[in-house]
Amino acid sequence: MKSIIRVSLLLLSLSFGLLANAQLNYYDNNYYYGNSRPKVTVGVKAGLNLSDFTDYVEYNGNQVGFNAGIVIDYAINKNVYLSSGVEFYNKKMKFEYEDNNETTGMLFTVPDAVAKAMYIQIPLHVGYKFEVSRDVNIAIHGGPYAAYGVGGRMEMGDWVHIEGVQNPVHLNDFVKNVPGFKRVLYTFENDIKGRHEKGFHRFDWGLGLGLLVEYQRVSLGFNYDFGLQDISRYENVKVRTASLSLGYKF
Repeated sequence: MKSIIRVSLLLLSLSFGLLANAQLNYYDNNYYYGNSRPKVTVGVKAGLNLSDFTDYVEYNGNQVGFNAGIVIDYAINKNVYLSSGVEFYNKKMKFEYEDNNETTGMLFTVPDAVAKAMYIQIPLHVGYKFEVSRDVNIAIHGGPYAAYGVGGRMEMGDWVHIEGVQNPVHLNDFVKNVPGFKRVLYTFENDIKGRHEKGFHRFDWGLGLGLLVEYQRVSLGFNYDFGLQDISRYENVKVRTASLSLGYKF
C-alpha cells in the first residue's frame, strides 16, 4: 500500500512538472481562437461511476461510486492525441453474502451486503478530436488500462437469513450469537477465523472507450471500461465500469 502511494505521488509530481514546463503562455485567447496549441496539457477530473461485476454468482446490483484523477494529454497533431494520467476509482456493488458457519453449522445469507473496491488506474488512450467551433471540440478515444486494488471493504446488510428459520435476524443480534462472524471484511484480503484468506485479485486490466466534449478548458466525459482480467479466486468475475466525469485543463 505504501509503495502504491509513493508511486502515485511520484506520478503526480511528474505531472505537475510537465505542466510547469509546458508552454502555458499559449493558454491565452490565442489558444482558443488561434492556431497555437501546447503539445502537453495537464488537467484534473472527477465524477461518478457504476460498476458491473460480471458472472459473480452473489452479485445483486450495482451502486454509485466515484472517481477522480489527473489527466495528461500529448498532441500528436491538430486532431490526434495521446491521453494518460493517474486515476482513483471507488467501484461498488451489492451482493448476497453466503456462509456455512463451522462452529454452529448454520447456513445463512446476508442479501444486502455491499462491496467497495478502490483502485489506482492508469489508462493509455489514443484520441481523435473534431473541432465543432472555436470553443467546442468533441473527441473519441480508446485504449488499454491497468489497475491495482489498494483497498476496500465488504459491509454486511442489516438482516441475516438463516436456513430453516422463518424470520430474518438483525445483524447486531446475529453477531452476538455467532463466534468469529465479522460484519466487515476486506475486499482484497481477509483474516477469517485465524486463517489468512484472500479476497479478489488486486491487479486488473482491460480496454476503455470514451467520448469527450470540451468547451474551452472545461470538459464532460463518458467512459466505459471493459475489464479483461478475472479478479476472483473462485469464479470468473470481470469488472465493467461506466463513468461520467467533469474535467478542467490548466
